[in-house]
Amino acid sequence: MLNRFAFLTQYDDADKLAAERARLMQTENPYGIGAYLGGVTSTAFKPLSFAQPIVPGEYGPFYEIRTYTIAPGGQPETEEACCKVIPRRNEMSMLLTIMGSVEGGPQKMVHIWPYKTIEDRVKARGQASKEGIWPPPGGSAQLTSLQSELFVATSFSGLR
Repeated sequence: MLNRFAFLTQYDDADKLAAERARLMQTENPYGIGAYLGGVTSTAFKPLSFAQPIVPGEYGPFYEIRTYTIAPGGQPETEEACCKVIPRRNEMSMLLTIMGSVEGGPQKMVHIWPYKTIEDRVKARGQASKEGIWPPPGGSAQLTSLQSELFVATSFSGLR
């Protein structure tokens, strides 16, 4: 898939989210880069209880976005398991955010991990696996699928 972009935006309430979605579906130039897009899809997420606010800065330029599908009713158990190991996992590489979907369909959980290099990613993931903290013990039983994507920050991104 060519020219795939990920946009993180925050809305104060569901009405503002709905208005922005309607506007994007009617514009010929979404995000000012319409010439590079084959279409726009969006999913609403909210930070999990222990997630820190996203602060713009230079963390990447590589961002791994891991999207897990969770078994019905499995989010509380998965969230609890993640909460226990995130402090140690953050010592290996920073978690930018962790969110759960708030819309219909299968429940999703998204983690965003920034890395300075691809080698840093390999090292952190290897260490977390070796220590047995990732995937989080007790939480992975609820995960039914995983999609991992690597993105490179653009020059105009607030997260570089």
